[in-house]
Amino acid sequence: MQKTTGNFLGALLLAGAVMVPLDSRAQGASKPAAGMDISADKLEYRNEVMVGAGNLRIRKGPELLTADYGTYNDTTGETTARGNVHYENSLTGQRFNGDELQGNFRTQQWDFGFSEFSQGLFTVFSESSELIEPGLQRFENAMVTTCDAANPEFYIRAREAMVYEGSIVRARSAVFYLNNVPFLYLPRWTVDLQRDETNFDFLPGYSSRNGAYALNGYSYPLLNAWATTRLDYRSERGLGIGEDLAWKGDSFEGKLRTYFLNDEAPYRDAEQQARQEAEFREVPESRYRVRLSHYQSITPRDQLFIEAGKLSDPEVTLDFFDDEYRVMPVQENRLSYTHNDHYFTAGVELNKNLNEEFFSAVERLPEATLSVPRLRIGGSPFYYEGFHTAGILDAVYSERDQSLGKTNYDTQRIHTRNTVYYPSRHMGFLNLIPRIGFTGTFYADTFEKQDVSTVTSSTNSLGVLVNSTNVTTALVNQGADIRDLFEIGFETSFKAFRVMHNEPTGMGVGMRHVVEPFANYSYIREPGLRPPSIPQFDGIDRHDRRHDLKFGVRNKWQTKRPVVRPNPLNRNKMESYNRLIDLVDVSVSTAYLLEPEDNQDALGDILVDGEFRPTDYLQIDTRAYYNVDASDFSRINTEVQFMADDRSHVSIDHYYRPDRNHVLQAEYSLWPRSTLSLEGYSRFEIEQGEFEEQVLLFTYRTDCVGYGLGGRWIAGDVLAGDDTIEEDDEWQVWGQIWLTAFPQGIVEMGK
Repeated sequence: MQKTTGNFLGALLLAGAVMVPLDSRAQGASKPAAGMDISADKLEYRNEVMVGAGNLRIRKGPELLTADYGTYNDTTGETTARGNVHYENSLTGQRFNGDELQGNFRTQQWDFGFSEFSQGLFTVFSESSELIEPGLQRFENAMVTTCDAANPEFYIRAREAMVYEGSIVRARSAVFYLNNVPFLYLPRWTVDLQRDETNFDFLPGYSSRNGAYALNGYSYPLLNAWATTRLDYRSERGLGIGEDLAWKGDSFEGKLRTYFLNDEAPYRDAEQQARQEAEFREVPESRYRVRLSHYQSITPRDQLFIEAGKLSDPEVTLDFFDDEYRVMPVQENRLSYTHNDHYFTAGVELNKNLNEEFFSAVERLPEATLSVPRLRIGGSPFYYEGFHTAGILDAVYSERDQSLGKTNYDTQRIHTRNTVYYPSRHMGFLNLIPRIGFTGTFYADTFEKQDVSTVTSSTNSLGVLVNSTNVTTALVNQGADIRDLFEIGFETSFKAFRVMHNEPTGMGVGMRHVVEPFANYSYIREPGLRPPSIPQFDGIDRHDRRHDLKFGVRNKWQTKRPVVRPNPLNRNKMESYNRLIDLVDVSVSTAYLLEPEDNQDALGDILVDGEFRPTDYLQIDTRAYYNVDASDFSRINTEVQFMADDRSHVSIDHYYRPDRNHVLQAEYSLWPRSTLSLEGYSRFEIEQGEFEEQVLLFTYRTDCVGYGLGGRWIAGDVLAGDDTIEEDDEWQVWGQIWLTAFPQGIVEMGK
């Protein structure tokens, strides 16, 4: 917590001993000490008492005190101020307003009449107050608000409030009011006036899955961190509790999140329970989630990252933290340390599967890597690029995957890839970069598939002994081996352009067309050790023989648009210039296999990768793969974004994969800076012609308080099998209230 002076008296303790009138403003007065500036319409001494009348003004550094009338005894330290007493500190942002002040600089005892104290976004009013000691101030019949003091929409009244160091308020008998209606009473209440988030978030609602619910989060400072206590009640599920701890510094930040719930209805019905238990996805009544994340910048070149979590079941985050589930459906557990240098990047990573009952993962115990970017070799025309890794790897399968016949395996692996390039330019425009490389990988264990025959005997209905033979495939360990891959290849490209015109259009000034054909040839002879005999952990283990040519062409249509921005060397000075804009950037490419496998097509998918920027408010990105043999797209992903000056935006995404999904989804936020705004999300399944999910949130904001009303609907899954099952739809509605001075949403709803 940042230490501040909570009232104007702390500043006067430093300034009071030297409060003497300025000789140019009060006749017969001596000059004050350096750093002090004292003035008034009338300023004089009367028997060692300085008296200022009319526009009394005392300034010392960032601190300013003004009043209609004031006295100061240079011998005893006694001070009085009356009429429009005001104190402010431009450095800390503190302000104090009152009608009367009495106190003593030397004894440090102060009494105030009706007072107004401001710190950050909060204002504290009281009928009377006193400074008990430096850094501790007491208010009687206090009111705390972030709203307009003349007519506050939200405020808290307390019989007594203590302000510590101008930052922490601890109140007794606190009553919370909204539109002058009391809605909450707390015998004790504490708030940090310099806090970053709301202290209390309350989100009531009703859900078809959870019943009536009330989600609550209370945030407060704890040591050098920020804590959030969660207490949630769901009428159909029970009581959930959680404790979060967040910390942040100049070179680190992290968060520990916990949540526990004794789920009274872990399944929707008996059918779902039977289905999930058969798939080894059973959900216990005692559910929990513990998640730790931490980032540490040890030096400008060294970073440490930790991500770890333990779950009670595979669906706990989906049920109660589905926003988190969308980002990380499978909990990662890893520790990585990275060192970045001008000539290389080195790191060590440790992965451990802490949820192996229901998630499959590759454990790295540990794995070290060294990556060397393309660097020039001395003063020669050659360049070197390399990637090296060594580690202990373990593939751990979940109970469900093991029931399908998968077994765990592990090995030690050392991998090195080294490539030398010779860039050259011919005829002034043609770039040609031949390369030669070697990739070697050592495996402590390799495998060979062998058919194993098992003979069983049985007696048929006629009493005759019948022998039957079952043939299964087993992996037999062949011991350690090395895979070596020798590669030769080249890259080539050139650019050509033509200025179409220099006239202004609705999209910019002028138009230029740039064409860049490119090709990349690769040949790797067949190694003695191929993927079927190698334990598979990641892409390294899929490396194999190769003989192909990748080729394509890139087209750009460019224009210029005027831009006005602050000068990088002088932020107060604006400069204008024409910025080059790629209106259209489209690349079309494919790969041709010169020696395809028996089950491979010679011509690969045609990739179309395009970016379109017709205006500053519209951008379109698309990536599509077209399969020539099937005469159909194998994958399409397109995103369209509309943006406005008021930060309104609409994002539309289109996903297509044959026989898997064909989805159109939209996320939008309209008029976010206005009094009334709308946020939402929609997902539509095109082939089924049905909506899968709809979310709407209407918000209304005053100068002080925000009100929200939201709803969500999720279509039930259709499970095809021996008996097609259509699950019930899920829906929920909720309301929320927050102070506009602080960000909303420390509680999460889940499904």
